Amino acid sequence: MTRQRILLIVLLAWALVMIVPDVLRVVQPLGSFGFYADNDGMIYDVTGPFDAESDSPAWKAGIRDGDKLALSKLRCFPYSRTTCRNALMVLGGVQLVLPDREATFELRRPATIRRGRLP
Repeated sequence: MTRQRILLIVLLAWALVMIVPDVLRVVQPLGSFGFYADNDGMIYDVTGPFDAESDSPAWKAGIRDGDKLALSKLRCFPYSRTTCRNALMVLGGVQLVLPDREATFELRRPATIRRGRLP
């Protein structure tokens, strides 16, 4: 019986962690950095929830579609509260950002393909 209660408590805690941020949006709307990145760190949208690119904080900071987050700098192990929090805020296409929150991300720009005449 004790084993089942422990399992129930663990599952309840996991469910709350997954649900509470969405419930908080009713009380306090979440903010946005203005970009979406997949789990590989590839930035695929720099408009985010904003109507125009020019309104997006990411666009204003110079982030563009195709840029890639330096995932080696966003590791949670060894644990760093700031680094881990930043990774969890932006990866996977979901942003759980409190208003007026700032974060710093290192980016890797895609290689530029130059066209030209060969001699």
